[in-house]
Amino acid sequence: MPTEDKFTDIMRGRRPVSDVRQIVAKWRRDGGDEARGFFMKSLRDDGRAQERAEDRTGG
Repeated sequence: MPTEDKFTDIMRGRRPVSDVRQIVAKWRRDGGDEARGFFMKSLRDDGRAQERAEDRTGG
């Protein structure tokens, strides 16, 4: 099930809010951080996003 569907289930009351940490951890393990980094680099290179302090420090 895609991550977005899991969050939709939480918003609609089909999953408990307590599942959020588990969903995010799985997304990160499955390459979410890599994908985010790729798209943020593309946006910065195109001048459409600014770097945040936590992006520079890895936080």
